[in-house]
Amino acid sequence: MNEAIANVICCPACHGGLRSGRGRLQCETCGVTYRIQNEVPLFIQENVVAVSSDHVSNPIGADFEEILRKGDGVILHIGAGATPQKYPTCIEFEHKIFKHTDVVGDAHQLPFRDGSFDRVFAFNVFEHLREPARAAAEVARVLKPGGTVAIHTAFLQAVHEEPAHFYNT
Repeated sequence: MNEAIANVICCPACHGGLRSGRGRLQCETCGVTYRIQNEVPLFIQENVVAVSSDHVSNPIGADFEEILRKGDGVILHIGAGATPQKYPTCIEFEHKIFKHTDVVGDAHQLPFRDGSFDRVFAFNVFEHLREPARAAAEVARVLKPGGTVAIHTAFLQAVHEEPAHFYNT
């Protein structure tokens, strides 16, 4: 896990600081322990799927790719999937491990410190969340004051990623 990630992660349960050791992270406040797999912190207890490195996700659009390329501020990309390349100022957050995933967790309980990000992207994610308002509140919590958010939902796309597809059926 690189230093940039270590500086912004926290316990998703209580937002306490984390202590690293022996392939694990432990919350200094509540004591919950989280696994690390291939340098990726896992903030969910269930088994985590590693997706084939040749998997290709939907593109996010030229405007957003340009923001990532510029590296203007620290960006959290929720549901990043299989991005075509790794961007140095972008932390890729997923519920699975893709080629460039930095952190695995649940968007309803983001494992990041308050006010950590200049921008937050979430493309084709919120229609898969049981409680999108709760996830939106988490996005607001981790966003720096004056930061920007881009959320896109595939509301006209057919049901996909079942059974976790809730809001465009």
